[in-house]
Amino acid sequence: MLLFCDIAPNLLSLHFSPLKMASRGNNFVIYNIFLQMSEGVFEYRKLLWEQLLSVCSVNTDTVKSILYGYGRSIEETCYDVIKSDFVFIEKIINAIFSTEVFADSIIVHHMRVVCEEASIESDVFDIYENTPKMNIYQLLSGSRISLGLKYEEREKIKEEKIKNHVNSAADKSTCFKTLFSICKEATGFKDAHHYDVHNGLDIALLHICNDKELFVSTVSFAIQNGYVEYLSPRMIISKLFELLSPMEIIELIHRIESPSQQNIWEYNFYHELPETFITQSIIDDFYLFLSKQSDSELEAFSYRDIMFLKSTRRSIAILY
Repeated sequence: MLLFCDIAPNLLSLHFSPLKMASRGNNFVIYNIFLQMSEGVFEYRKLLWEQLLSVCSVNTDTVKSILYGYGRSIEETCYDVIKSDFVFIEKIINAIFSTEVFADSIIVHHMRVVCEEASIESDVFDIYENTPKMNIYQLLSGSRISLGLKYEEREKIKEEKIKNHVNSAADKSTCFKTLFSICKEATGFKDAHHYDVHNGLDIALLHICNDKELFVSTVSFAIQNGYVEYLSPRMIISKLFELLSPMEIIELIHRIESPSQQNIWEYNFYHELPETFITQSIIDDFYLFLSKQSDSELEAFSYRDIMFLKSTRRSIAILY
């Protein structure tokens, strides 16, 4: 049974990519063939889906993973196959999915995107789209805003919705704890609009930056609970310099447990450091930071410019 679950994603694929060596033997051709409905295809896939349905209660996570990978590449020629498959997909959703589980809502949302392309509608989609966590996820990502609008218009609507959500919260600290939690839960899904969700979180944080106590406590909570990877360090640190002393900010940064994240935030601390705050002590700490090897643990990071060193150089000249 485990073997069947392992190969089921390939057997239930909607397209196949056979490879053929070219006549000269030093190159090859990859064909991308999409499945078309036929009596044989219907009967074959019916047996596969029935088998998957029979084991879904035992191999729950595996079956959910299969559905999450379903229909990643489709064309109009396979729409009838999707319609035939959906009879069984809907049964599996009803059997092992729960509206209480945010991951289930993400998977069903993916299925909705695939099925809507094939003109399939079902009430089951609406049930999972309107759960509390899914509502917040789509608020942060802006995925419910019409794609027919211009980018600027979409971003403006998204910003207004997020601000209204924060303003309407009875307890803003609890509100942000929920936002952080949704970001973390969405991280495990490859097509979960990560950039858009993190951008939505930045919008929410910027909205409260004039409330020193709330902003600082929220950033501190994110640091202490491992949520810093979902924040924009440059934006956060820039705002913190308007509210805290450099020493208070660096103390916050040093509470970050992840060495790589601490390195990223410390780099941004020196990058955003106002020239008026530069002292001999900070310059010494900056040289110490440059001498560290913590950046060797970074798996990926955006381009690091060094233009901010000009202000540091000027300050050194003044100090000496």
